[in-house]
Amino acid sequence: MISCDHCPLHWHLDCLSPPMACPPPSTNKWMCPNHADHVMPRRRKRKDATAVELKDPRAANDGLIEVIPEPESSNMSIWNQDTSAILFKVPERNIKHSFVEKCQRFV
Repeated sequence: MISCDHCPLHWHLDCLSPPMACPPPSTNKWMCPNHADHVMPRRRKRKDATAVELKDPRAANDGLIEVIPEPESSNMSIWNQDTSAILFKVPERNIKHSFVEKCQRFV
């Protein structure tokens, strides 16, 4: 078993991906896979981004989204547009609905 030095979680060496053959040296701080944010490259937000509300949760969005608790009332089709300067605002319920829908497909 190995303990994460950044949170209270503990891991079996075989349960890691890839599995560790031996524990890391005690002189180094070890970070568990739950802290993957520092490994992922940061996505920069453009200052001149136009905010667009998406009605369709399956619409293309380049991964640049901002979750909003309440939907706004603009309806714009973005299927055939350049999306590099657009910040998409996605209602929280659309994300939950899409997640549940995909989970039910694989059950």
